[in-house]
Amino acid sequence: MSLSFEAARKLVEKLDLNIKDDDVGDPYFRNPNIHSFPLTKDGFRLIRNVKSGRKLAFVDGGNYEIIGAPNFSVQLNRIYAGVWSNNTKLSIDLPRIEFFSATFSTFKNDKIYYETVIVPGMPEFDKYLPNTNDLSFDSFDRSIMSGNHRPDIDSVASIARRFAEWEFASHIIESL
Repeated sequence: MSLSFEAARKLVEKLDLNIKDDDVGDPYFRNPNIHSFPLTKDGFRLIRNVKSGRKLAFVDGGNYEIIGAPNFSVQLNRIYAGVWSNNTKLSIDLPRIEFFSATFSTFKNDKIYYETVIVPGMPEFDKYLPNTNDLSFDSFDRSIMSGNHRPDIDSVASIARRFAEWEFASHIIESL
């Protein structure tokens, strides 16, 4: 079943009714220790146009949980990149990397660990993907915790996508 154009049009109408184009205003943070600066039009500046022979690459990805439970999460991941030079997108043949990842909890040394396995969508994608040895975390690793709590497994599952973005970016840098 696919969504119709009419359904999309109705959604846009509802968004138009509920989202207002207000002045940028002041940012709000719940944390009282964060001191923000007011957002004003004067605070935004045009990035100076610099002529250079350098290339600029953008790498981005997304992941979506296909099935999950408190002890596992299976995700579909996609990574893509674009390379630009002098305001022109270069037609470099870069693949759209697709892979599945499965993150699950295990017990090791009386601790809960999160482990992730990766299955590339095509065998040639394997060279762009992270080593699964780098995707094993103690559930109380401070770098993945949410405050003083273990992270939800679906948030740990997104680490595979982020590491894949870095691997793909490294490959692009080496190949340009």
